[in-house]
This record gives sequence, structure tokens and C-alpha cells, in this order.
Amino acid sequence: LDYDIYTYTSLMRVSALQNADAAIGVMAEMRERGITPNAAAYNTLLSVLLRSSLPPSKSLALARQALEDMDKDGAERDAGTYTSFLTLLANSARAYNPAAAPEAVRLLAEMRDRGVKPDVKTYTACMLAMAAACRHDPDPMRWVEEAMTILKGMAKEGARPDTRAYAACLTVCAKAARRGGVAATKKAREVMSLMEGSKCGIDLQTYHAFLEAFANAVRAKDGAPFLLEAEKVVDKIKIAGLKPTEATYCTLLGAYAMSAEAGNKRAFDQAMLQYNRFVKSDAATKPSLAVYNALLSVTARGAHRAGRKGKPLDRGLLAFELLKDQARLSPDAMSLSLLAQCCRSLDEVKLVRKIGRDSKVEATPLFLAHAIRALRYKPSEETQREVMKMLEEGEELGFRAGKEEGREDGALVYTAAMDHLIRRKQGLDAASLLERARSAGGEPNAYMYSLAIKGAVSAGDGERARALGEEASSSSHVQLTAVLKAQISELSKQ
Repeated sequence: LDYDIYTYTSLMRVSALQNADAAIGVMAEMRERGITPNAAAYNTLLSVLLRSSLPPSKSLALARQALEDMDKDGAERDAGTYTSFLTLLANSARAYNPAAAPEAVRLLAEMRDRGVKPDVKTYTACMLAMAAACRHDPDPMRWVEEAMTILKGMAKEGARPDTRAYAACLTVCAKAARRGGVAATKKAREVMSLMEGSKCGIDLQTYHAFLEAFANAVRAKDGAPFLLEAEKVVDKIKIAGLKPTEATYCTLLGAYAMSAEAGNKRAFDQAMLQYNRFVKSDAATKPSLAVYNALLSVTARGAHRAGRKGKPLDRGLLAFELLKDQARLSPDAMSLSLLAQCCRSLDEVKLVRKIGRDSKVEATPLFLAHAIRALRYKPSEETQREVMKMLEEGEELGFRAGKEEGREDGALVYTAAMDHLIRRKQGLDAASLLERARSAGGEPNAYMYSLAIKGAVSAGDGERARALGEEASSSSHVQLTAVLKAQISELSKQ
């Protein structure tokens, strides 16, 4: 058969039902037959990548290559091209890509330089990239200001904001609220005011973004008053004639979790009141596991405030009993990780591990990391042996430093073990875990380097600490955190 560009583009759409590799294979065959892909073919490939199950970093890398190939083939990028790429950029930022927001701004400028007019979807994707990057940025309010500028300028450029655009801008405010606190919530209120003045209807998703802003702000400095504001948003949802959903409950419970982390000793009791009021009283809504995990997170988040004599696991088990006996649900890996976060002794860790075995839930790196941290409250030779056993268990599960899957589960086990060793005044042993992690097949991250340097310094080995700092600075795999930068700077003065 004599295939043409349209046939191959259709084949790529069909291949998308299988996987991204199949679509890439169709593109390669197209070239082998001497057919140069056009803009429609490349846009189809980007759409395939958006729907693929590939790790975000892998999808983004393939998308970058596609944009380069587009330029080589003379295929003109259009608004759809940029929108798809910006969405992939936002997905990568959710995993870990602190450079996503600056790149999103650069791409908007590039569009204008190329004479491509951004549409509502493009602006929305750009703001979502900013929202995802706020999680890692020490100064997230700059992206709130950038998103507000975009939102207010959209109508002037012929792209009147719709509900999703307003929700995206609110999401930027919400993600920035963990650090931005009062400033971020003021901007969230401003977005809601703008939306109310427009002809856009305010849907549940928008209210959830607004609610998340106050929930996250509870964690910021002087954030206690925002707990009441979060409760008021739920009331507004009902007044608007909308029905709170599971996502509403989980977000509100998240506000109590943030409050517990900030030191509110009544957070769990307050969360239980909301649980009874909004969940049990609503016969049409059957709480899922996500709701109970959100309830568990309230006591887990505040566990570090309980001190050595506190018993946060008692409250964690109360929530767990509701999950098992009242809702008749089975816990998942997250449930067990949250219970482990509540533990304060080896006996409690063993109890939670038994719950996991009885429920047929396997330990995850996140669970092991929390279990290791729990053993710092009553350190002994026995607990140290358990720490090293759990480290070996984590290594068997596989080290993942975020490079391939956008996750750092394996690294969490190492950082927990390193912190434990430093507390036991075994700083050089902690530093040696850096090389052990590397030999296990992973790339140590900034937090591991920071702990290794701390361990070397605590052991009086300044030369090794400086060597580790230089190694971290020169590594292409390490995103330097503010703490690590400060450590490296201090070492350079010595």
C-alpha cells in the first residue's frame, strides 16, 4: 500500500491505544518511507505522550526531541503544540522539575515571537506548570504574581478566561500558600472576586482550589486563622447549591493535618467532628479509603509534636478502626505509612508491621522511612540493628532517585537511616551510605548529600565534608537546595 502523511497520522492515533513506543515507531517508519512529518503528525505524537503511562521525565524528554525535530523538518508550531508541551511540563513539575515555571514563561514569550497566538488552553497549561513548580520554589509568590498577570491580560489578547483558567490561577495561589500564607490567600480571594464579576460559573473544582489555598496556608507562619476560613469555604459550597464530595472532605481534613503539624493539639478532635458532620451525616456519600487516609494524616502530621512521651499511634489506630470496622475497608500502603509515621518505639513499629501482614499490604520505601524515623525516640543497639535491616529491605525494593519515575522513594529510606546514624553520633557511617546508595544503582539527591556533609562535619572530618560538597556542586543529577548551598558555602570559608 502507498501510505501518505494522513494515513500515518491516523495510525499514530490508533497506536496511542497501545503505548507511546508504538506511536514513535510509526513516526520512524514514516521517515524510512521518505515522508516528512508535518505539524499535525507532531501534535498527534505530543497528544500520545500526554496520555501515555511513561514517567513524566521520560515523556518530557521525548516531547523536547519532538520540538527539535519539528524545527528541523520545517513544521510550524501552533497553539496546540505549545499547549501539549506546557501540559507535559506541568506533569513533570508535579514529580520534580523546579525549572518548569521559568520555562513556561519563556515558552509564552517564544510563542509571541513566532507569531503564534496563545489560546485559553495554552494560558491554563502555563499556569498549571507554575502551580506545580510552586511546591519546590523557595519564593512561590513570584509565580502567583506571574499567574495573576496572565489571568488579567488574557481578555486583552482575545482569550477570555474560562472556569478552568480561573481554577488554574487559584491552584497557583493554593500551592504557593504553604510558604506564602497571608499573601497567597489574598491573591486567591482576588481571583474569586474576578471570577464572580465575570460570566463564568464557579464549579466545585474551583471551590476546591480555593479551599486548598486556605488549607495549605494553615501550615504557613501565623496560619492558624485559616483553618476557620477553610471551614467557611465548605459552607459556601453548600450555599452555592453544590454538594461536597470526597475531594472536599479530603481537602478540609488536609487543613486539619496542616494545623496539627503547626502544633494544634486539638486538630484530630476537630477533624473527627468534621468527619461526623460532613461524612456520616450524608447517607448518599460512602467514604472511601482516601477519606480515612486523610483522617489518618491528621494524627500522622502532628506526631512529631507529641514528643518522646506522646502516643500519637493511639489516635492513628482510632482512625484505622473506623476504616476497618465501620467502613469495612482494607488499608493500603499509604494507610500503613501514615500509621508508621505515628509510631514512637520499636514495639509500635512491630505492631504496625503486623497490621500490614494481616491486611496483606507489603512494606514500601515510604513506610520503611517512617518506621526508621520512629526509632530515633528510643535509640539502642537493637533499634540500630532494625534500622540496618530495614535499609537492606529498602534496597531489595529498589532505589529510585527520581530520575526515571519522578519519585524519590528509595532515597527516603537512605535519608532516614543517615539521620538515625547521625543522631547516634556515627556521622562517618552516615556519610558512607552515600556510596552504598550509589552502588545500589541510584543517584544520591541533595538531601542525602546534605546529611552526608552533616555527618562528616559532626565526626570532625572537614576534608571529607568539603569533598562531598564539591561532588554535589559538580553533579548534574543534584538540584541544590538552600540548605545544601549554605553548607557548601560555609565549607568553602574553612
